[in-house]
Parts: sequence; C-alpha cells; structure tokens
Amino acid sequence: RVQRNPVPVPGGGFEVGPAPPRAARKNPDYPDTLYITEQSTGYQFLLVGATVMRANVRIDKESIRSAIANARQEFYDKFVLKKVDGVWVYLEPDLTIPPEIYRADLEELSFIGRDLYQTIFYGRMGEKTPDAVAMGDRLRELSKNNTLDIKIVADRFMFPWQLMYDRPDDGSEVDPDGFWGFKHILQYMPEFSASGLVGFGNEIVCEGPLPVNVIFDERIDAQFENVSVIADQRRILSSLPEIQVSELTRTAEVINLFRDQPQPGQNAAPLLYFYVHNESMFPGESDRSRRDTPVPMGTDGSRITTSEGELLLRDIKRRASVELPPFKNAPLVFLNACQGAELQPGQYDGLLPYLMQRGARGAIGTEVNTPVNFAAAFGAEFVAEFARGEKTLGEVMLQLRRKYRDEHNNIMGLIYALYSSGDLIVRRVA
Repeated sequence: RVQRNPVPVPGGGFEVGPAPPRAARKNPDYPDTLYITEQSTGYQFLLVGATVMRANVRIDKESIRSAIANARQEFYDKFVLKKVDGVWVYLEPDLTIPPEIYRADLEELSFIGRDLYQTIFYGRMGEKTPDAVAMGDRLRELSKNNTLDIKIVADRFMFPWQLMYDRPDDGSEVDPDGFWGFKHILQYMPEFSASGLVGFGNEIVCEGPLPVNVIFDERIDAQFENVSVIADQRRILSSLPEIQVSELTRTAEVINLFRDQPQPGQNAAPLLYFYVHNESMFPGESDRSRRDTPVPMGTDGSRITTSEGELLLRDIKRRASVELPPFKNAPLVFLNACQGAELQPGQYDGLLPYLMQRGARGAIGTEVNTPVNFAAAFGAEFVAEFARGEKTLGEVMLQLRRKYRDEHNNIMGLIYALYSSGDLIVRRVA
C-alpha cells in the first residue's frame, strides 16, 4: 500500500506524500552497541561488539555544563536565528535551505560538534587519559561504516550527543555522517532514584488506530505572521488512519491529563503530543523578567502553555501529584517546544523527571527552541511514522533527521533528542 507522510511544501504548510524507503544498513540488529553511563567523575563508555572495550572519561560537572551551554547557545544563535539578506533562514515556511548556506552551516556545525567530541575523548576541558583517547579513536573508525546503537544512562537529561562530530581535524570536507545524530541510534535511558516507577517493555500494543492525546497552544498561529501550523497539524493528524486523535487545549483538560483522566472514564493515551511553548528554570533560579507576575524560584517556575495561558510546573505538581497512581498506559511524551520559549541548558530538567515519576515510559524533547514551521512539520511526520508500527522509535528519529538533511538541506532535526528506549515500537493485535 502507499504510505503517507506530512511533508513541507514551498510557500508554507505541509502536505501528505509518499514515505521514503527504509534506510539500508549492513546488519538489522546493529551488532555494535555503545553504553554510556554517567558517573560522579564523568562518564564510562562500554563498547560491545565482537569484543568489549571500556573507557572512563574524567571531566567535572561544571566543565560538562559549560560545554553543553556553549554548544546549545551557539546552535541557537548561529542557526535557529540565522539571518541572510534580511531573511530568517530557518524560520521560513519553506523548510528547504539553499545549498550554499547548508554547506557553510555544516562546516560551522562541525566546529561545535568537534569541540564536544574533543571535550569527551581528548581532554579539551578535562583530563586526557589513554583509554579515553583509544575509545575516541575506535568510535571514529567504527562510525565510518557502521550505525551504532548508543544507549546513554543518566539521572539527568544533559549532554547533546547528537551534535557530536567525530571526524578528525585533517582539513577534509565536512562529512554529514560524522554527526552522531545523522549516523547512529541515540537514546537516553534516564535513571531515577525514586522508587515505584512503572516497568514496561518495548512495545505499545493496540487494536486498530493508536490513541493519541494532542495538546495544542492554539494561540501560536496568531503569534507569528503567515503561520497556520496548528491548522496544518490538525488536518494532517486527523487524516491519518493509523491514529485516533483526542485534542486538549484548555488548562483544566491538561491538568486532568496529568492526573491520567483527560476525559471522564478515560486514561491518558499511549502517545501524548504537545505542540506548545515551554520555559524551564534551574534549581535556585528566579525569573527576574516576571516582576509583574512573579513565578516560583527553581524548577517549580518552569512552565508550558495551553490555549488559555501558562501552566506552572508547581501547579501541575499540586493538582496532579506524583503520589497519584501512575499512568495506566505508560505514555510516550513528545514535547515539541516550538519557537518562543527561552533557551535553557538542561531544558526539561524539571518537567521530564516529573513525567517519569508519573509513569511515562519516555519522552522526545528539544535541545533548543525549535523554529515554529519546522517543529510542526517534523512533529506531525514523526507521529505518523511511529504510529505505523513499521520502525522502532530510534529508527524513526534517525530516518527523519536524515530525510530533512538529505531532501531539504535542513539540520534542525539534530535539535530533537530521545529520552526513551529507542527499541520502542507500536504493535497491533487483531
């Protein structure tokens, strides 16, 4: 049968078109797996294939935080807000980037990515050790011809691994496949100390269409000139036979969703899709720009938006406590925070741990705030592809990043990060 994907069209919006073929790979089981575990002194790397290789990378948390903040801020300033001849390149409705800009941006991005790679393996901001250098060299060699299954275990959502660029600084032309997010299956496996978290496997089982709760901030279309991203997504998502959409826009509905009761007699769907604004705060941080309407200090001051206004994380926790029974359907949460929220390193440090404590199986989030048109197209297409049940979550993420890169010269897919098992897949039963 003909598969369908929402794809961007010149002049704005996006339409339904044929899905790209599944990317070929040497081995469907990804025989080389890299485990990355956060430790008090840095990270431990365990490369498992025909043999096992181990390395400890010693780098203090402040250096890690500085590297993350610099990379994210630079990505946001140089690409998301890029302006050429008076045009905001990545904010335009047409998502295809001119080839000359794409090539220049790849080169600029390689500097950011190589900084990250050298920070981890070659002592750029920490201790340079023989086993870390050997691991960096080995991964660089493996990455040339292999797609790795990379699993990161951490108690916080931190390092932007998908931005890492592993090609050597030898004067060669930038290789797009040198960026980890364009080459490998990357998945964060958050580890929390809280007890009683829900256990779940790698399948979302359903009969017929996959139920999806969609949370829109309907005001977004009015906030940006010549934008109809809410209307476009509604049209696309409602036309997909693989999903059954239940839309929530009011604050009370979203609170009930977090309580696992979005509608009377219903539980939260297995997939929650948010297309909203989001702003997050660090522990101990205060928002000095909000003197007229003060918000709590720290992560409780983090907020998402609904069609009726802002919703503080503090109020979510108060009205949908973590002491409630966990989500019955262990949903996957796609938090598609589009343009308009403030960039913060560790952006979802408050909301995602809360969702995990409530029993979400994982989440998809963004490293920086995403251009509004790209976020709409990528998000709708992601939901459509994943709901078909033909590819795992990690494969869908990799495929779409590569598709927008190869077909549209667009690097914005690297903004998205997977905080869930990449092996998750939708399975339909008769």
